[in-house]
Amino acid sequence: MKYLISIFIFFLLISGLFLSNNILAQEEAVMTDEEITAEDLGISEPKTLPNSPFYFLKDFWRQLRLTLTFNSVKKTELRLQFANEMLIEAKKLVEKTGNQELFQKAIDKYQKQIEKIQNQVEKFKNEDKDDIKIDNFSNRFNKKIELHQQIMEKLREKLSDNPQALESVEKAKQRTIQHLNQVKEKLIERFQNREKKCKNLCGDNQCQEVVCQAIGCPCPETPKTCPKDCKEE
Repeated sequence: MKYLISIFIFFLLISGLFLSNNILAQEEAVMTDEEITAEDLGISEPKTLPNSPFYFLKDFWRQLRLTLTFNSVKKTELRLQFANEMLIEAKKLVEKTGNQELFQKAIDKYQKQIEKIQNQVEKFKNEDKDDIKIDNFSNRFNKKIELHQQIMEKLREKLSDNPQALESVEKAKQRTIQHLNQVKEKLIERFQNREKKCKNLCGDNQCQEVVCQAIGCPCPETPKTCPKDCKEE
């Protein structure tokens, strides 16, 4: 049953990668007519925007939370949340102020957060205990990035009379799709490596001297590799 679930997740990742490549190849993606809200991204409406003199406190709080988060998967989840917040902040900022310089800085901060997510994914350890967490993150990441693209498409429409802001949004959109592809490729590679591994059953009081060679089979055991189960005669 676990094998079937793993294969299903693998095909979901593959199909997601092909879908994002298709989006990149098209000049105009088909987007929903509905506005994507902060609630859609699982966050609250921002009360403090980058043009506030107190915005540095929000950055300080974010960095503190990252510093106090040690699990790599949880830290990546946190960065995804921050990316959600930063994109909504940039959207609200340009809608309320029209300030091109501040908008550019806000989009740059969002983009750096996406890049850090990619770097964090590359550091994921091949530990079985994190497999479910990583699979859940992968699903959330794919869904949220699709919403990000829809937000940026809407911004393109609203900023059609502002060439500089429009260029910033377009660059951010293309770079986000590139990072999305790279993150998905890394997750797929990790999944494939995970499926190639045998199961470590050392400690189950059975010496697995002769094992099958299929995916998920027990690792072969000897008195050297698993003295708990295999006793030297």
